[in-house]
Amino acid sequence: MPARRIYRMIILLITVSLVSAGCVKNGAVPKESKGPVQTGPINVATLRMADPCRLFDDQTLSATGTSPASAYSTLSTNCTVSDQTRPTPGATHRLQVDLDLPAARAKGDQDKIAGLVARIGPGSIDDRKAGCLAAVSYRANMWIGVSAQGTPEDECLTARSVVSRIAVALTGRPTLLQLPDTSWRRQDPCGLLRSQLGKLNQPLGGLIENTVPQPTSVFACSAAFNHGQVDVLADLPPNTVLGDLQLEDVGRELKVGLGHKTATDCRVHLLSGRNFDLFGGKGTEEVQFWIRTDAQGLDGCQLAKEAAKSVATGLP
Repeated sequence: MPARRIYRMIILLITVSLVSAGCVKNGAVPKESKGPVQTGPINVATLRMADPCRLFDDQTLSATGTSPASAYSTLSTNCTVSDQTRPTPGATHRLQVDLDLPAARAKGDQDKIAGLVARIGPGSIDDRKAGCLAAVSYRANMWIGVSAQGTPEDECLTARSVVSRIAVALTGRPTLLQLPDTSWRRQDPCGLLRSQLGKLNQPLGGLIENTVPQPTSVFACSAAFNHGQVDVLADLPPNTVLGDLQLEDVGRELKVGLGHKTATDCRVHLLSGRNFDLFGGKGTEEVQFWIRTDAQGLDGCQLAKEAAKSVATGLP
């Protein structure tokens, strides 16, 4: 066989191999591998600090006609990118991510993405009817969602591909939000709740047998007692409105205020007094203790306030 023909065959084989391996790109949305792609464990602490707007890589943005310049977040766990600069109501192409998607929003057909239980169906992160929403569950009742609207390729294929890539990225070293080391956002709400079990156990009849405090969202933890339930929420809510809270100074500029209250249900807010310019508005860091109880004669508000004051002594 002539040497030139052998040379051409070698070039052809190399080209085919590169295409088969996915090394030749055609501008389409990066597809999830057909092989057994598995994420490692996704750490809740990572989700609390991850910057959602930095989870869309350049290749994905280019292929979906969106731009990092349009990145827009109204909540600390979600981000929207589009084909327009923010705000994006009239955008044609939109991608959205929520790292703390409510379980009730994870609807549609059952699937498996990157080794995780998944749901895919019509909808979007901001609850519009248009588009397709793909969600993956990294632990019981805790979900990460991505929605696609008007993207060049099939919306559900796009949402599926992007949520897969984001789930895998979150097991590595994602870009984190730039918050000070003293930020309460770094606090583990389950750790805060466990620190108060000695105070809560006796009046609430002790933890239900074989149970421990469990995370219920990126920023929340819950414990079930024989005579009630306690939830701790540690968050940096945007545009916090203090409303009619009657605040009590507990030192170091920290304040405790009584929020929602009924005969069996009480929520107490511990406010840091620090404001952050973040997500398009000012946010005041807070920790909430929410107690619901059927224990006769127990003042749930007083118990929640005592727990909040006790937690305050250990917070930065």
